[in-house]
Amino acid sequence: MYFQNLRSYRESRELTQEDIGKILGMTSQQYYRYEKGKRDLPIKHLITLAKFYGTTIDNLLGLK
Repeated sequence: MYFQNLRSYRESRELTQEDIGKILGMTSQQYYRYEKGKRDLPIKHLITLAKFYGTTIDNLLGLK
């Protein structure tokens, strides 16, 4: 599932959930729910993360 990719990208940059939460304008607890698959990440946040990580949304979602 795509939420596993979110964690992999974050950890590869040695960032915390709090760091990503700040980038997305939310708390670390809110971001935690997305990364654990408890909530679906809105498209606007997918776009922001794809730009931040320098990748595509397809890669974030695990689509090849």
